[in-house]
Amino acid sequence: MDFHRDEKPPFRQPAARPDPLPGPLEGWTNDDLLLDEKERKRFYDRHPRLGPVFDWLELRQAFETHEGPAKHARKRSRLYGTIAVGLGFLGLALTAFTPWLAKLLSFSGSAERWIGGAAAALIVLGTLVGLHQALIGRAKREWLIHRYWTERIRQFHFQLIVNNLERAATALDGGAALDGWRTFRQGKLDDFLHDAEKTLATAFDALEDDHAEDEVWADRAWSEPPPAPPQTPELAELLKGLKEQRIGVQERYTALKLKQGLYSPQTRAQWLHGLSDAFTAVILIITVAIGALYVRGSEEPRLWLLGLLGLAGALTAAVVALRVLNEGLLLRTEAERYRWYLASVHSIAGRFEKASAAERIRLLRELERLAYQEMRRFLITSKEARFIL
Repeated sequence: MDFHRDEKPPFRQPAARPDPLPGPLEGWTNDDLLLDEKERKRFYDRHPRLGPVFDWLELRQAFETHEGPAKHARKRSRLYGTIAVGLGFLGLALTAFTPWLAKLLSFSGSAERWIGGAAAALIVLGTLVGLHQALIGRAKREWLIHRYWTERIRQFHFQLIVNNLERAATALDGGAALDGWRTFRQGKLDDFLHDAEKTLATAFDALEDDHAEDEVWADRAWSEPPPAPPQTPELAELLKGLKEQRIGVQERYTALKLKQGLYSPQTRAQWLHGLSDAFTAVILIITVAIGALYVRGSEEPRLWLLGLLGLAGALTAAVVALRVLNEGLLLRTEAERYRWYLASVHSIAGRFEKASAAERIRLLRELERLAYQEMRRFLITSKEARFIL
């Protein structure tokens, strides 16, 4: 058996506390790249001839160079964005309650001034944090650049096999053919990483210019399908392995992302919209009640009436904050993208089972285009997301 046991990723995140409510993707190990040692062993046990073709230590190391920083930067970016929204909400809510609090603290002549000043400070601070995220956004940009390269490395791995099926299928017999495959793929990886080093940041920005989505292939020479490989048992076995490792893993990951629950973007979007609708209904009721009181005529506003006015204002700020959070976290957009991608992968998987070898190769190429489209849409929409009230 030929798999690596002593691998250490170059990036180490600080140890995190276990999540008391783990999500469906908690501990996801990027099975398609055989990143986890146990998953590699299991794959070798099930597919001893495919193992050496799919197992690639140097590619995993390149992937982990970006995977750890991507996760870390994503957490920082979303933390800053959430703080910006929270500060903005607190400032607006405090502004709405200022008359009520000033009357409540009427024993202090400067109460209204101090409360108003604190509210203004919170709003300004939240705006500055939000503008920092929108205009500078170093953490977000770092996250998106690293995420771009993790996905590009993943795509490179499978695109290399799909565009060199005859060579990869021959390697299943081991011996010199396998050694030749390893030498060949390492040379391709070295070229890819050398070119990537030159465009580490600019390649991410170039995604916005690729409106026709022509840059699917990590190597432009792969944009044209290679000659059809000979129909051999090794090719059939390799295509089944690609179906499991590429189509199957993509399908399983996306389905888990859409699974209903605390960590589902679809569920979170529904919760935010539900809360927003509920707050809006309460605001309407309070507004009608206050309007009716004023129509009847009122003397100097009483404490409870000022409290109602403050509550209506605070709930309005909450509705705005929830909508900004939904926009900044892209929950609805993310859920829609995952639904589209899962339906597309499902379609490819269904057709793959009944297809001929030539059609299976075409479907694998179609998946690479879909994976690039999904990545591009994710990165561009994430770049444009804003956490500003």
